[in-house]
Amino acid sequence: MESESGAVTVDWVVLTAALVGLGIAVVAVVVTGVQEPTNSLNTQLGTDITDMHDWTSAPQNDPNG
Repeated sequence: MESESGAVTVDWVVLTAALVGLGIAVVAVVVTGVQEPTNSLNTQLGTDITDMHDWTSAPQNDPNG
């Protein structure tokens, strides 16, 4: 049984490396898929916030009160 302890360690290293690789692949796919909707949402929110206020008719601060 003791002669197999090194093989078990190698198995765990290989399995852990495979899981890390799989995790990185999943993150890459998710980031790619989420990028376009995120950009669209960012653009739309920026437009909505800018359109909520008419910046040309904003009251001017009068230093004389």
